[in-house]
Amino acid sequence: MKMKNLVDKFGVVSENYAIAKDGSYIREKITEKKLGGIYIRNGYRTISIKINGSYHVRIKICHLNWMAHHGLIPKKYIIHHKDFKINKNSKLNDHIDNLECMTKSEHMKLHNVVENLSAETRKKRSESHSGKNHFMYGKHCSAETKRKLSIINSGKNNPMYGKHRSRETKEKQRKSMQKFTDIQVREIRKLNYVNKLMQKEIVEIYNCPLSSINGILQGYTYNPDCLSKQKLKEKYLS
Repeated sequence: MKMKNLVDKFGVVSENYAIAKDGSYIREKITEKKLGGIYIRNGYRTISIKINGSYHVRIKICHLNWMAHHGLIPKKYIIHHKDFKINKNSKLNDHIDNLECMTKSEHMKLHNVVENLSAETRKKRSESHSGKNHFMYGKHCSAETKRKLSIINSGKNNPMYGKHRSRETKEKQRKSMQKFTDIQVREIRKLNYVNKLMQKEIVEIYNCPLSSINGILQGYTYNPDCLSKQKLKEKYLS
């Protein structure tokens, strides 16, 4: 069986591990031993593995196989199993020739068009995987397993260890997600603080969720100076 070196989350090739072309196993190159610990999760074969010092917790085997042959998976892309039409267990077939990289929207359209399920069928399928029918129903991680998972994701092992967002980065992220302009935020606060309008009345004006208005008035959102609600009021009343 042809083997291909694994690639970590940064695209760096590993010299320690290689994966079979059909994705059936991963081998440690020094000892030539096959790795265990492959579990089925949501229908996919997964494994927790440390590659080049970076931990990959419950990563899909199909992802590892694709990256070993084609490099990193672009953002908003997923790996599709081609034989899903004829194989009910297609998610278990991680042969590189059975894998295809596509966007999430393309993947969703592909499955919806092919399956064309009725609402009743979708309901039955959902019920067949919920409650007592779910493969994880009644199963719990032992204290030892929880401890190991905690160690894997804590301290220097955490991918975010030592990384901090600057104030400028936080402000850019806030602006990229905001639904209201700075002018609208000022108007909303003025309507409540000065004109004494109720939150429900402001919601009707802006046609938005009550939680959005409450966050603005309480200072939870759109508050880069981290002022308290009282100081925000004083700013508008002065």
